[in-house]
Amino acid sequence: MLSFTDATAKYLSYAQPGWTDISYAEDLADAFQGLRVDQITPDRWVNLRISRYSHLADVTVNRRRDTCSQILNFIAKTYGCKVSKLPKYKIEDPERVVFLEVKKAHEVLNCYPDEAQGFFTALAYNGLRKNEARLIKRTMVNGNRLTIPKNLTKQSVYRNIPIHPKVQKLMFPVADSDYVFPAPDGEPWRATPNGGSVSRIDYFHSKVRKQCNIPHFRIHDWRHHFASHIMMNGGNLKVLKTLGGWKDTKSVMRYANIGDAHITHTLNKLK
Repeated sequence: MLSFTDATAKYLSYAQPGWTDISYAEDLADAFQGLRVDQITPDRWVNLRISRYSHLADVTVNRRRDTCSQILNFIAKTYGCKVSKLPKYKIEDPERVVFLEVKKAHEVLNCYPDEAQGFFTALAYNGLRKNEARLIKRTMVNGNRLTIPKNLTKQSVYRNIPIHPKVQKLMFPVADSDYVFPAPDGEPWRATPNGGSVSRIDYFHSKVRKQCNIPHFRIHDWRHHFASHIMMNGGNLKVLKTLGGWKDTKSVMRYANIGDAHITHTLNKLK
């Protein structure tokens, strides 16, 4: 049976996740050093949460748990072995915001620096995952359509989708780069120059959250925002599933939230 350290290395080599997940995975490998994959049990995870992560918010611990589960599930699928299912903390946060009103969304997008405008606009208007936007190449663009291969998506779902006009205007900010939404040096966005594990993209978003007073709005919530506004603008679950690259309707339903104003407007349309 593989050690968790070796399992982590194999997962990172295969999945090539974003910098946040890389830092989480490396920290987990350090915490579980010397243990085999089959020794990562629910009890051991709870003990780690208490001894190592007690100072962190539950949502942050759950992100680390998700990364750990992805590593275990990857090994289970690759080698046909059994792994434990780790417990997840249920979080009830009444202030949690998963989509923005249109005016607020425009305000937030305009606050990102010019070098990252295309990147964040692609998240908001095409529902891309952060790692998809980071690694999309020129060869995946054909006119006004974008092809996202299976190996680039979280759920391994191939999709060929139209590109929103707002996104089209901001593509290829670096003329000779192979990437569609690169950093100013033409390479994919990566860790900060000082060697920290927080990416420049995370840094930009953190500043904008404070500036625009949206402390509970995460980068991934742009995907929730996208899904919610597709539905509130007359879309249906089949369309949303195709655009977002979800495998099943249950997954789609977790992302599409509907605002109170839209609910009232829809009711008042009845004659």
